[in-house]
Amino acid sequence: MFIGSCLLHVHVCFMCFAAAPFNRQELLKMRRSDRNKPNYGDFSPSDADRKHHGLLNQGGTCYLNSVLQVLFMTKDFRDAVKRGTSEMTFIDPELKALFQDLEKYPAYTYRITKKLGIEMVHEQRDAAEFFERILEMTDSEAKQIFRGLLAHFVCCDKCGKESVQDQQFWYLPLSLGNNSAEVYRVEDGIEEFLRTLTFTEENQIYCDNCNAKTNCTEGNKVTYPPDVLTLLLKRFHFNLDTKSSTKNNRKVLIPFTLNNPESYQLYAVVEHSGELRNGHYVSIIQTDEDRWFCFNDEKVSRVQQQFKDGPIMSSTAYLLFYRKETSENQSSMKVDDSEVKATGQGTSKRLPTKNHPLTEEDGESAKSRIVTLV
Repeated sequence: MFIGSCLLHVHVCFMCFAAAPFNRQELLKMRRSDRNKPNYGDFSPSDADRKHHGLLNQGGTCYLNSVLQVLFMTKDFRDAVKRGTSEMTFIDPELKALFQDLEKYPAYTYRITKKLGIEMVHEQRDAAEFFERILEMTDSEAKQIFRGLLAHFVCCDKCGKESVQDQQFWYLPLSLGNNSAEVYRVEDGIEEFLRTLTFTEENQIYCDNCNAKTNCTEGNKVTYPPDVLTLLLKRFHFNLDTKSSTKNNRKVLIPFTLNNPESYQLYAVVEHSGELRNGHYVSIIQTDEDRWFCFNDEKVSRVQQQFKDGPIMSSTAYLLFYRKETSENQSSMKVDDSEVKATGQGTSKRLPTKNHPLTEEDGESAKSRIVTLV
């Protein structure tokens, strides 16, 4: 079982919808044509000559464009897709064709949406959901880059028997909590997710070996850190009582480097701005030239501020992508599906911690190292 799927109820993207009439006309021309490639006559040669290209919006597919750009800009994933000779049951052929287009000019995603079964292209969906769906439909070599292994364990304090369940994951979900006034720190969220809990007294857990309820410890441990660690900031929540969805806009302090579960560096962020019912997705990605660009559908613009100058303060960040620093980003071991029983330390020097938060005494020099995303 993969760690929790995230589902965002369908809504219309206000920014995508504004561009929908143009995109619908282009899409109709493309589908009526015998050629596989859309007509790019509306784009100037200077746009086509740019090294980084955008993805044309079909009406409300910013959620898809944002994660596809991250996948394309993840070199190991892109190269694995190019090498692949997957069967048509996988999405690799569609990704390969899209990546080839993106290297030359702005591209459409109509083959991807068709493969994913997306019919209502003017309705906004959840970027995390489709990031997960794409990886599940990708051949093993490419998806391996994002796949990690998590061990959930319960240990009886009385007899010492330990029950372990291995779970694969595409991302680790981090709960933002309800304290919107306090800045949330990503490293604290990871520590909380991996924290060992102790159950005693009325909270004891039944032990099969002892045939009784006993004191137990329970927790999670990352047994195979993926080459790319993806973190999901859980901003969207569905209230079963009110039958409505809400968004958590809590500010998050995001470090450029992570040391838990291994050494990682941030290279991409998927953001969701606006409200739940009328928001918009973009991706901000570091290129091979150590520059940062904002990919906003077909628009690609340079981000002047270098994120590595300090942690990022953001109320819009949703998905965080960290590349492993060890072994030149090459995995030393692989996760084999047959090895998994599917069942349902340190702190960045630039980042304040829970015990040592950022205060006024830190002065303007500390504040100046924080990049704010809005």
